[in-house]
Amino acid sequence: MKMGRFTELLNKYREATLGIHCSVSGTSITGLYTAIKNYAMAEQEAGTKWNRTTELAASTGRALTRAVLCNKGLFPVRVPIMMASAPRVARFLARRRIIKDSGR
Repeated sequence: MKMGRFTELLNKYREATLGIHCSVSGTSITGLYTAIKNYAMAEQEAGTKWNRTTELAASTGRALTRAVLCNKGLFPVRVPIMMASAPRVARFLARRRIIKDSGR
């Protein structure tokens, strides 16, 4: 997608795009955090010897940091999803009078 088209869609569907971005990012971070923590706990229960990576993942703050970094790595996947769904979500929200009509 060309940058001009991206900017045009972003300006036209600003409210919907912001909501979609926050929702997808929040869901992604939550899922990644859960996966990282569960992996560390499963290794601990299996009785395997913990290595440095597992110890880092077991720490809550570090697991959250890893989840956020993985989420940043998934940005190229999230942008097309966000841009493809923004017009539909904006129309839906405009019909419900939650946001102003985006000016079709």
